[in-house]
Amino acid sequence: MKTLWPRLGTLLLCIAILLGAWLGYLRFMPSKAGHIVEAPKALQDAEAGPDFTLMLSDLKQMSARVHNVGSPGIQMVQDYIRDRAAELGYETREDRYSLSMEDVLDLRRAWGRGMDATPASIREDSGIGDAPAMDLVNLYVHLDAPDTEETIFLVAHTDSVKEGPGAFDDTVSVAAMLEGLRLLKGQTLRRDVVFLFTDGEEQGLLGAFLFVEEHPELVDKARLVLNLEARGNSGALLMFETSDKNLAMVRHLNRALQRPVSTSIATAVYRSMQNDTDLTAFFRKGRAGMNFACIDNPVVYHTAQDNYETFSRDTARQYLDDVTALARYFATAPDLELDSGEDGVFFPLPFAKLAVVPEGIAKAVSWGIALLTLVFLFVSIRKKRARLSYVMASFAGILFDLALATALVYGLQEGIHALFFGRGGSMWGSRWSTPVFLAMALVFCFGGFFLARVARKGRTPFEKALGALLLPAIICLALPFVFPGGIYLGGVVGAGGLVYLAAASWSGRRLLVPLMLLGALMMAVIAPIGYLLYTALGFYASYLAIGLLMLPVLTLGALDCYGAKLREQAEA
Repeated sequence: MKTLWPRLGTLLLCIAILLGAWLGYLRFMPSKAGHIVEAPKALQDAEAGPDFTLMLSDLKQMSARVHNVGSPGIQMVQDYIRDRAAELGYETREDRYSLSMEDVLDLRRAWGRGMDATPASIREDSGIGDAPAMDLVNLYVHLDAPDTEETIFLVAHTDSVKEGPGAFDDTVSVAAMLEGLRLLKGQTLRRDVVFLFTDGEEQGLLGAFLFVEEHPELVDKARLVLNLEARGNSGALLMFETSDKNLAMVRHLNRALQRPVSTSIATAVYRSMQNDTDLTAFFRKGRAGMNFACIDNPVVYHTAQDNYETFSRDTARQYLDDVTALARYFATAPDLELDSGEDGVFFPLPFAKLAVVPEGIAKAVSWGIALLTLVFLFVSIRKKRARLSYVMASFAGILFDLALATALVYGLQEGIHALFFGRGGSMWGSRWSTPVFLAMALVFCFGGFFLARVARKGRTPFEKALGALLLPAIICLALPFVFPGGIYLGGVVGAGGLVYLAAASWSGRRLLVPLMLLGALMMAVIAPIGYLLYTALGFYASYLAIGLLMLPVLTLGALDCYGAKLREQAEA
């Protein structure tokens, strides 16, 4: 029994690690849509609250055909929006444009978009063929609130690419906005709301750029712009981009939604990328805003597979719930203070909303964790419980294991590509990519865990655990300078590991249950970021995702090595 119990404890810790990763993954998935009725439904039969059947009925009709710029399909979608607004008693305003190819090129150059485009490539990409001009129609419905100088924008684009009907890019957003428009009917608004349906987004954000230039009277009053997009057709609706100084707006997002999904890592990374959406046009006018999209199953993006038959109904339900909740909250909230002076560090927790911390406080906490780790190291050496050279050797070992595993995963992913797909092939979109990724993650993470559990000759388990904590301590020290949005990655591992090591050292006990809870928490926070890396960047970023997942796993292995040693000593 004395031999069996430590092994059982390690097994339970592994289960806790898997459970935490699973809970973290689920937190980045939409809730279940529940009972779904997919049938035609008229506006007069709508429920009092968000009506999923009505939204799906709208979505099916609007995504029945390709609706690229200037096509009969987009005219059908725009007529559908006009008709729904009229049924609700709203006036739809519109701006029409007939752009020559030179006009399109001039507009793109003015905004720094598509500098290598030619008239021939524009005609080909847009699908307008030999038409003399590119016809665009921006539609917007302006809900006027009394005695206010503030305006909230909700934005989606009506055009698809010529390759497919764009059920999710971006018709699902249009359908959700129509429900938001319906549910604001009769509400007491505290600020104006503009529902803007742009055209020409797929051709370089043309409609959005034209709108912000021609409607300064509206744009200058924009308090907040909420843009809705999609880069796949499943997964959670993720808030992935904000304007600068986002602390206050993220706190409002937390209040607006029952289950917000976002992370400051995503917003920080997206800011550094060259990708743009319609929100870019508003950003360049100095307006505050947030960007929302689902990104799972990106293989359907800009293809014929982005159609009514293929999308996740759970994801569509989240679009409905979140868009209507955002519209209602920001239109009616009594206080909408958005000026915070700093960014926030934020991430979701299982069974909870977002944890939101001011960046300044997060930096101070991060540096504090690094400092406390160094103090603990210094005290341990002074009390002759650890030897600096052996602690540093343990740290080097952990670093080597992490680097080696990352390199091996990179080699494996490239080898798999070469073996199964050969020259010119790809794992992008393959049905094997996710199973292979998960298999590699399990093998390398738990291989690393058991490797970290093994005490090296000459080094004590305490020295091994202390060495393992130096890596998150260094991350805590560095990230506030180079990547503040990701501070919490090092913080949750460094703080949790330090607390456990200090408590186990003081009590002389393994403290298995606290270690299990700590392992589950670490993975619940960090595993979703591995999932985002894999989903956003694809199979060929497996080495980055798995490398990140191994940070908490290696630390937990080293801590469990020390805990197991304490149990042996207690039983001796």
